[in-house]
Amino acid sequence: MHHQCDVDTSLGWRAQAASLDGVGAYSWMASRLYGATRVLEVGCGWGNGTLAMVVEGMKVIAVENDPNAVDATLSMLRSHGVRAEVAMSLGDGLDRSADVVIVNADFFHLLRGDVSFSALDAIVCWNAGTEVIAFGRRTDFAGEAEAASRRVEPLQRAAFGVAARMASGTTVHVVDRVSYRHEHRPQVVDAFSRRHAGLAAPAVNVVPGLTTAWPYRTTERVNEDEQRLQGSEPLAVTALVSTVGFVY
Repeated sequence: MHHQCDVDTSLGWRAQAASLDGVGAYSWMASRLYGATRVLEVGCGWGNGTLAMVVEGMKVIAVENDPNAVDATLSMLRSHGVRAEVAMSLGDGLDRSADVVIVNADFFHLLRGDVSFSALDAIVCWNAGTEVIAFGRRTDFAGEAEAASRRVEPLQRAAFGVAARMASGTTVHVVDRVSYRHEHRPQVVDAFSRRHAGLAAPAVNVVPGLTTAWPYRTTERVNEDEQRLQGSEPLAVTALVSTVGFVY
């Protein structure tokens, strides 16, 4: 049963990735890396984001613990003419010259190693394919952002921690997938900017003015409770919220 749940979850993420790729989401995310040339990707998933960064001229070191995702990403990248290899350690991956090196390992395990990140100038933690963080008829945006983000908080906090070990000027890019009423966009953006600033290590400056939401789907209903309260179906937006920080 547990194996079947893992398979279902994996297939769900793959479908989400394909859907997001179809609307240009990964190209948009890659465009927000501000001149990065060599990127550490926390979880490549099915490789859609990895390919988008390569298209933008970046080399990528991706860390992914799902062997099925590693195989799928490797196959997809090679089908697009990308020089892609698999490494068993981050140190080994950093020494290679391929366009993409996928390290088949757990990201948290890698943090315990004595690895230099000086050859990298960006780190991305894109949670675009995970479950949507939904905001409905709420006013405590900061509290809701914190509560809803707890499942990805350890990974995001770890990414900010690695960024603090990288060179000055390194770009940190975190993406969350959210749903909110269209008039609440400014409050949601502000809540995530503050949320990630709280997770970031002291050496990382999260820039509020660079946090933005990229809507990619509009629906007529936020949830059943809100529909009953208002007697109509309020406009809802599903968007990617992009938070950018820099190491100083």
